[in-house]
Order: sequence, then structure tokens, then C-alpha cells
Amino acid sequence: MATKPLPVGLRQGMERISGVNLQRVRVHYNSHKLGHVVKQKMGMVEPTMEVNGVAVNDDPRLEQHATELGEMAVKVGQAGRNFEHASQSTARL
Repeated sequence: MATKPLPVGLRQGMERISGVNLQRVRVHYNSHKLGHVVKQKMGMVEPTMEVNGVAVNDDPRLEQHATELGEMAVKVGQAGRNFEHASQSTARL
């Protein structure tokens, strides 16, 4: 399955709320994993168990928090685009 860059608004929104540069992150669409990427880059996730030799965290609260981060990033990204568009329109007046 091919990966693609993050949609610009989502990437910019998540970068604004997290302070993490996501320019090089590529995703499988509809994977809902961006929140997990950010949390790992910020050192917020500690392994709780090992599966087939890979350290993982199985805390269900992390899934909910990652979903909330993604939803917030979309809103912030949309607000940023709307602000930039309004600023450009005002500058033309």
C-alpha cells in the first residue's frame, strides 16, 4: 500500500498544536495514526509490553487521546487556512 504526505491543513494544524515538525511524515490514508506519531516523537509513550520482540503500549486511553489530537489538528489547520485566506483577501483591499 502506497504512502502519501499528510494533507497540508492537517499537517500544519498538528505542527501548531504539538511543535513537532511533520514535514517528512508519510501515511497510509484512513490509518488514524498521526496522533500516535506525534506522541512518540514527543516522548509521551512508554512501552507497557512486548509483542513478537517489539515494545508496544496497549493503554486504550492513548488511542482516545490520539483521536482527540487528530480532531484538534484538523480544526486548527482549517482555522489557519481560513485566517491566511482572509489575510490575503484583506491585503488586496
